[in-house]
Amino acid sequence: MILALGTCGAPRLDVVGPRGTHRYLTSTASFAKRQYPSLHCAEVGGGDGPTPQSHVSFKEHSSDALFVDDPYVRVLPLAASLDRPPPPAAVGTCRLCRHAPPPPAHKPTTVSAPIARDMRVSSAENKFLEWLTAFYTAKDPSKVPYIAVIANKYKGRYDDLRSMLEAKYGVFELPPSESSSSSSSDDDDDDADDETENKSDDVTDATTAASVDEQPETIEMWLRRFYLVHNPAMIPRMASVLRTYEGRDEHLKTMLQTKYATKRPTPDASPDAEVKKPKTTERSPDYAVFVPPAPTDASPPVDNVVFYILEFKGASPSVVWLVDLPSASWLPFLSHHFTACAAHRPSLVVHFTKSSIAVHPTYTQWVDAHSGSVTRHLLFDGGVLAAYDAGRLGFAFTASAQHRLSLFEKAPTLFPLSPAFQAVANASETHLQLRVKVPSTPASYIFQVAQPGMTYLLHAAKAHQAIGFSYAPCAWTLPTTAMAVPPPPVDGHTITFLGTGSAAPSKLRNSSAIYLEYAPYAGMLIDCGEGTFGQLWRQFGTETRARIRDLSCIWLSHKHADHHCGLVRILYERSLCHARLPLLVIAPDDILQYVTQWRQAWAAPHNVHFVSINAFNQHGHPSRSQFLQGTGFRDLYSVPVQHCYDAYGLILVLADGTKLVYSGDTRPCARLVSQGMHADVLIHEATFEDTMLDDAIKKKHSTVGEAIQVGHDMRARTTLLTHFSQRYPSLPPRASSGVDAAVGFAFDGMRVSLSRRGLADLAAFMHSL
Repeated sequence: MILALGTCGAPRLDVVGPRGTHRYLTSTASFAKRQYPSLHCAEVGGGDGPTPQSHVSFKEHSSDALFVDDPYVRVLPLAASLDRPPPPAAVGTCRLCRHAPPPPAHKPTTVSAPIARDMRVSSAENKFLEWLTAFYTAKDPSKVPYIAVIANKYKGRYDDLRSMLEAKYGVFELPPSESSSSSSSDDDDDDADDETENKSDDVTDATTAASVDEQPETIEMWLRRFYLVHNPAMIPRMASVLRTYEGRDEHLKTMLQTKYATKRPTPDASPDAEVKKPKTTERSPDYAVFVPPAPTDASPPVDNVVFYILEFKGASPSVVWLVDLPSASWLPFLSHHFTACAAHRPSLVVHFTKSSIAVHPTYTQWVDAHSGSVTRHLLFDGGVLAAYDAGRLGFAFTASAQHRLSLFEKAPTLFPLSPAFQAVANASETHLQLRVKVPSTPASYIFQVAQPGMTYLLHAAKAHQAIGFSYAPCAWTLPTTAMAVPPPPVDGHTITFLGTGSAAPSKLRNSSAIYLEYAPYAGMLIDCGEGTFGQLWRQFGTETRARIRDLSCIWLSHKHADHHCGLVRILYERSLCHARLPLLVIAPDDILQYVTQWRQAWAAPHNVHFVSINAFNQHGHPSRSQFLQGTGFRDLYSVPVQHCYDAYGLILVLADGTKLVYSGDTRPCARLVSQGMHADVLIHEATFEDTMLDDAIKKKHSTVGEAIQVGHDMRARTTLLTHFSQRYPSLPPRASSGVDAAVGFAFDGMRVSLSRRGLADLAAFMHSL
């Protein structure tokens, strides 16, 4: 497990992880050369050593040593390695208590004199603050902690604030008892001040010579000591607090003790004693579905992992455990690495553990032993989501899925629906709570399955908020076309667009990727941007594993990340399928360097072969003849195009003579036109609309009109445009040129048969647009 720690827009990003993390980050230099933010890597529990000439700084961080301890959070990484079995867990120890901040040192001989401040405050201000406190206590208690901020903002305009609040909440008068007591209190304070001033004139020299140890504790000292115990995040703001409550020290003490002191549990208390169960937003059991654990997959070998303990500071500190067990072999590490006292019981345990391991008796006993009445358990397992009702609860981006449903209604043949989409049509409730059923589980805890749109609130800052899980409802607009009817059979070869956008994925278009099916379940990937695996699942559902297992080739056009960042995930998923057929990865040298430099045990099995584009273009290369013979292709070769260094287009001739040309990213390229002459299908990038020609030239891309002209010059039967700028959510503006060639716009999830019937369906759909 890897943590990336930083704030939005910060110039520095810290990446913490197990051995090999720095090697992976360094390998990205072949395609990610940006120097902002600066990357700083820490490998926990001993690293492999820094990589020479890396753009990422490197340091080793000890296990069980705080990596972050700021006013807001403490992060404690815990490394584990299979070659170092854990010792027996020490009884009565707590990881966080061992790293508790030391108490402030008491140095009586060096105590500074109290800061002289004007202690006077008007009685009118005191009265209004008491009124405001009583008002919010009665009307909106969630605002009580912010009374000082509100009063300071409206200082000198208290009448305006009172009128505004009473108009919003209703008229409120301070109870007579409180009003009279406050008035007498003010008079007493004034008398006390006068008496103190008179007595101060009579102070003797002996009194001033008293020991410093006998001096009363100043408000600064008290406040610092209080915040160190209850809310260290407020220490940097002490000066502001003191200014706000100047002259009202006792009022400040009373307010803070009321807010904090009664909420913090003592370490000796029982974990469940006198602890009110927090209000939650979880739905009634009618919406909860208990599902079995997902089938066990063979896990790739992992020799070291990092667990994390996070403590979020505040009025009521919350502890979160992050647990990642790759296999049952790691179960003995649980009781050793995760220990807690009553005060540091976790509020939330996040399990990046397969459900099949989470129901293991050893695991469930450990969970039960460390679960309090308020502990919640969140389980990440995509297999559970995929297995329940064909995976209809796994759609993270509902707008994209909704767009897919609307396209299906317009052209069912071009946009066939996977079983997950079909299940959506037949479901009456789309935001159920999935829970993994654990044998003999006590009622104190349940594994909540992580689902799209699900949130967990650790702290409730507002009165209407509630601690716990919440689920975003998903309202689908279903097409009127029957969805349960299976799609008609497809003639011949097909191409499925998995990503048709440029740069980063957007709501409706993923990064570049095309799946070519040249035989039943046999195919190849042309480019493989991030999210390719997810797009395959949305397209094929339960058939995805078979599609990945039977891949024969992955061809990558150039080193830009939006064309190859999904490669590692595809290789990982393929390693779980136990594929027997060889897979050929054809790519530029920079991409091969990235993959080989960060080489995991599962990333390069014996039947995955990497070959550079230039090498595969050589007719005598052994992989070339083997690949053409195995697939039946007549030819496959790459053409240099005008984009970045080492960028290529693809010329592919299938077994039946169908000629497919893919441009990759490029300006209009004469060499591609020459080599791709008389193509049956040209897939050409069209990043910009025609009015943005200057941008296209500057960034070495093509406009819509230029791409259509390339198809005309190539005499292609059909031209399909893709790689649209994400500034066009659906379609770019039409080209103004009157080219008579058949032209189509690609959409994510569009499946086009290369037969005459399939291309006719495409032309009809484009005409309807």
